[in-house]
Amino acid sequence: MPSPSPGLAETPYDIVAYPGQLHAQTHPERLATIGKLFGMTPAPATNCRVLELGCGTAENLIPMAWSLPESQFTGVDLAGSAIQQGQELVTHLGLENCRLIHGDILKIDATWGQFDYIIAHGVYAWVPEAVRDQLLAICHQCLAPEGIAFISYNAYPGAHLSAMLREMMLFHVRNFTTPQERIQQALTLARLVAGPHPSIADPLQDWLQTETQRLLNNHPGQAYHDELASVYSPIYFTDFIEHARRHELQFVGEADFQDMSDRPFSDEGQQALKQLADDRIRLEQYRDFFKLRRFRQTLLTHATTKVATPPHPTAVDAMLVRLFLPTVASNTDLNAELTTTFSTQPRGQVQTDLPLGKAALHHLIAEFPRALPMTDLLTAARAKLAIAGQALADIENDRRVLSGFMLQLYESGVTRLHTWVPNLPRKSGPQPTASPLARWQIARGPRVTTLKHQSVEVEDLIGQLLISLLDGTRDRAALCEALALALEERGVKMSPNQSTRELRTELANGLESNLQALADIGILIN
Repeated sequence: MPSPSPGLAETPYDIVAYPGQLHAQTHPERLATIGKLFGMTPAPATNCRVLELGCGTAENLIPMAWSLPESQFTGVDLAGSAIQQGQELVTHLGLENCRLIHGDILKIDATWGQFDYIIAHGVYAWVPEAVRDQLLAICHQCLAPEGIAFISYNAYPGAHLSAMLREMMLFHVRNFTTPQERIQQALTLARLVAGPHPSIADPLQDWLQTETQRLLNNHPGQAYHDELASVYSPIYFTDFIEHARRHELQFVGEADFQDMSDRPFSDEGQQALKQLADDRIRLEQYRDFFKLRRFRQTLLTHATTKVATPPHPTAVDAMLVRLFLPTVASNTDLNAELTTTFSTQPRGQVQTDLPLGKAALHHLIAEFPRALPMTDLLTAARAKLAIAGQALADIENDRRVLSGFMLQLYESGVTRLHTWVPNLPRKSGPQPTASPLARWQIARGPRVTTLKHQSVEVEDLIGQLLISLLDGTRDRAALCEALALALEERGVKMSPNQSTRELRTELANGLESNLQALADIGILIN
């Protein structure tokens, strides 16, 4: 693979840093799951090659590399300062399977070799036409035969709404030249627009206030590089697919399976979609119209690769399944005569009278947050039915029924399907250990990356201190003592007039639950 390009000029991203971000939907396991549902045979996450274009500080790529040591990861970005920052973490973690390159996308060609997964998040709509074309050319030249490319982009029609705020801000900052002035003035306008304006209720005004508040909550660098960028090129989905076809690429699906669902629509809306669309691509476009979608995360593969549509439930048989969020059931009755409501927030609820489905969901609730192989879930569900005195059907019939049911729940966002999950401890060991990545991150801010490739903000001080102390050298008594000393140094007490002894007692009483919470979210490795 080529070396970093020499003599690259400073970029706007070197002048104003863009905050590093984690994108759970780009994880190779997530992409492999979608690929398998559509009949592909993508490379397993545990042994694959990943290329990320526009990787920035590699905050998305490095956690993958740390948790998947047998896979190879390459990140490329035109901003040298971002690559340097990412390289510091690569060096700190001692990663030998992650290479970050300060380079130009326009210089990448087939000599870079093949990759099983190519990621380009937040690039396509923000670069000149020649770079957009090169991005898809890279996917054609460097994607393995069963490879999957993830490309996100701003989409019409919803992007028309986003463009309104962008145009307001560009108008307001037109006479300001320095990045700092432009950011400050753009955010000032956003605050004014988001402020209370007595008027007749107007849904568009409500949307604008929500949008400006979102902008104000983001890092200032996002406003500079997104809303104030010199290039902003949203595209209709059908036009994007046509661009992909010119590079001999085809549509696989969306990175979020729920984005391809018609379930959010009424029965009338679903019927209207069927009348309007006579093929899969047109259907996706009309879904965008109905949803006013403004952002897509589209997966592509080679035009010659077999893609089976629609997804068949048998693809679920070899997967693992878990509940997406904690869920409660309205009753435990498995009788087919009684409907059970399974409620989860903020996803809503699902109702079913299917005995096998109810038994499976009850088992997933008991095992939350674990992901279970479908074969084990089928066995456990049938066992629950037998104990409840329910007649058992043929096991192969039950397998088909349960796989179809779980695919429906995945489409609804109630469950998650996986082709692989990290082998994480369910309980903390004698000397609990947090991942070195999380300990490095918590020393620099409250946001950490879990081994499930999720970003979590640790808001409480005790949680932050605990993660920093979990280096594997302390047992529980030593952890409580170290926590107490750290709190005393900061003058922090759990309650007014609390004695030193009472502080240590309270820390000891809460330690186990704190450690279990860290194990559940995927911070602990021991």
